[in-house]
Amino acid sequence: MIFPQQFMEHFDIFPAILYWCDLNGTFLGANREALKALGALKKDDVIGKTIYDIYPETVATVFKSEISRVANGELLQGEDVIVDFVGNRRYFTATKSPYYDSDGKIIGLIGTSIEITAQKEADRLRIENEVHEVSALEQEKYRKIVQQAAHDISSPLATLAMIIDHCAEIPEKKVIALNSAKLRIMDIMQHLLTSYEFDNNSRDKFGNEEKQQTLAATLLMQAIAEKRYEYKLAQIKFVDNFAPDSYFACVNIEVGAFKRMISNLINNAADAFVENHGIITINQSVTADSVIIIIEDNGKGIDGVVIDKIRNDVAVTEGKASGHGIGLTQVKETLKRNFGTFAIDSVLGVGTKITLTYPRVVTPDYILQTLDLSGIEDIIILDDDESMHGAWCMMFDELLKHNEYLSVKYFKVGQEVIKFVNDILPNQKNRTLLIADYELLRQNLTGLDVIAKCHLPRAILATSHYNKKHIIDKACTINVKILPKLLAPFATIKIV
Repeated sequence: MIFPQQFMEHFDIFPAILYWCDLNGTFLGANREALKALGALKKDDVIGKTIYDIYPETVATVFKSEISRVANGELLQGEDVIVDFVGNRRYFTATKSPYYDSDGKIIGLIGTSIEITAQKEADRLRIENEVHEVSALEQEKYRKIVQQAAHDISSPLATLAMIIDHCAEIPEKKVIALNSAKLRIMDIMQHLLTSYEFDNNSRDKFGNEEKQQTLAATLLMQAIAEKRYEYKLAQIKFVDNFAPDSYFACVNIEVGAFKRMISNLINNAADAFVENHGIITINQSVTADSVIIIIEDNGKGIDGVVIDKIRNDVAVTEGKASGHGIGLTQVKETLKRNFGTFAIDSVLGVGTKITLTYPRVVTPDYILQTLDLSGIEDIIILDDDESMHGAWCMMFDELLKHNEYLSVKYFKVGQEVIKFVNDILPNQKNRTLLIADYELLRQNLTGLDVIAKCHLPRAILATSHYNKKHIIDKACTINVKILPKLLAPFATIKIV
């Protein structure tokens, strides 16, 4: 097949890429589409140049071997990848065939190509999306497994906590051992939840996190558990010291930002220790108007010059031994957005104390702080985890000893509770209290559903999900108070 040079000039109107070169790899001609594919502005950028002038050496070497095969009469078809003059990777379906002179002698190569970069990119994106979808499904599956594990752990953990807090007969040494086991289990559970936690904090239309009325104690307890797990290999002791009247104190804050702030401050405290050895104490107390959180360490302390910079909002670069740095910018921004205040005191060789003060807001009416059993004769406990029955038993043990008329009945299945309550005489329902867990696994109903179907005048939802909006809304709709499980041991029991 012979293509005289003057004839080939007309191939500029050819809609596909067309080029030809001699057996040495020098380009003899190229149409407009070929120049565009290479990113060339004019034919002189290509014509007379060798494949080594135009392509990277690895590509040119492959091209050279293809020229040798075509010189032996082969017709090559396949896919080419080139990097154009501006560095973009482009894909083509390519055909390379012998270029003959008028005597039928092979004098070079003619190549034609159709660009498929857009199709390749679409295929790549499709594959990436499929991979992401599979990954998201796997993440969701593992998240559910973790949530299930956390649910399964939380009930026996609550049982252990209530036994420790309500059993005076246990010797002090055994109490210490039990308390250590309780804290260890709590750390593992919180680590699992944090590892697979999605950022579900509600945000407004501008992406800013919305404030929530939140029990600060629960967030601090979760943060301490997570940090205790994170620093389990270090010789760092974590001590929490919450004033008894502070457990149900409420603040109006951005929950996600608050968690990051506390994590940041605890990391800074851990960085202050020489050879990861020291004590970090987290205190919480309240006044009528404020919730006061103190994070204190007995580390190496901070120089007075640095303290002055911190107090005057001057950028500080000291303290980056573990990569956390002083990190107070996020802390101060979070406090400013949430109307909190910041104070820092430090003595070299003694330690550092950081005090956060938040405005205290009225604890929502739906949160149960006092368990009033006045006029109650029958308490019904519904929890699908039998170990929680033991926890409630420990809480009510002393009451049952001194109030013979009081009885407690335990159920694992919601439908059994509904049937039991429906068989109670109408006047007895006024003397019955139902305490139900929210999650009832594999029962196709929740504790709130059971409460709604029982129509008892007095019922309580005991759950770890006390801060979820859909649970709050439904509880308020049916006039049910919520007792956070984490704070159940600290609720006041009242009986007249």
